[in-house]
Amino acid sequence: MSKTIVQSDYKVKVALPKTHDFVITTLSIKNIVVGSLVGREKWRIHQGHKAMNLNIAALARKVMPNLSVIDGFQGMEGDDPVGGDPVDLRIAAASTFPVSLDAVMGFNPLDIGYLHHLNEWGVGVADLNGIEVVGLPVEKVKRKFQPHPRYREMLNWR
Repeated sequence: MSKTIVQSDYKVKVALPKTHDFVITTLSIKNIVVGSLVGREKWRIHQGHKAMNLNIAALARKVMPNLSVIDGFQGMEGDDPVGGDPVDLRIAAASTFPVSLDAVMGFNPLDIGYLHHLNEWGVGVADLNGIEVVGLPVEKVKRKFQPHPRYREMLNWR
């Protein structure tokens, strides 16, 4: 992992909301974890759905952002992260609780392996019933994303 990120006193992550071809969605936590991997390590993390979700959760504890921002002016859905369809969302969200922020972004967060693990380990709250949102209610801005075609396969992290 990048020493700069690991040793940084304060981490800010700005991410675009996108579906993903291996872990359902990519938001602030997945982006900072994989973005902090150096060289070939980025590809080595892709070792099956179970291992990748567990690795993201474990590594997130070392590089968890202090502030996460979701730039949702436009997102991507479907066959993403590179072949998806653009979606006009016109929202922005920020939190000092990155697990909770990523949890409210459009999928059942406890279906996303790394969010489930972080919730279970007490690193953050991914259960929507335990998250307080300030500003517009999630229901007003939430969008159901078209998942990646292999979505059902990605649930095999359990």
